Amino acid sequence: MTARLIVALIAATPAHGQPMFMTGNELYTQCTSPDELVCSGFVMGVSDTIATYQSASAVRSVICLPKGVNTGHLIDAVVKYLGEKPEVRHYTAASSVIGAMLEAFPCRKVGETR
Repeated sequence: MTARLIVALIAATPAHGQPMFMTGNELYTQCTSPDELVCSGFVMGVSDTIATYQSASAVRSVICLPKGVNTGHLIDAVVKYLGEKPEVRHYTAASSVIGAMLEAFPCRKVGETR
């Protein structure tokens, strides 16, 4: 299964009816609150999972974090993504983080520009 297909399947999974999943709405609230602890932990967990799968070649690398990117940068990307796309906030929080990272940090081929 390719990475794009996996991302598409995750992104197409509404969180309603599945109370064990945090929604994008809940993540957005956590990430815009003064105490970003839940947001930070969640975003880093998803980021670490993606990095683990990519380093094990379990999925094709579609997200490429530049050197020096920190948790704050990832949270900023998630807040921007969810702030600009309220129509996706009912999906799972994990799909929101993946979508934000795909948008903010896509892998590019040599010579390709945005």
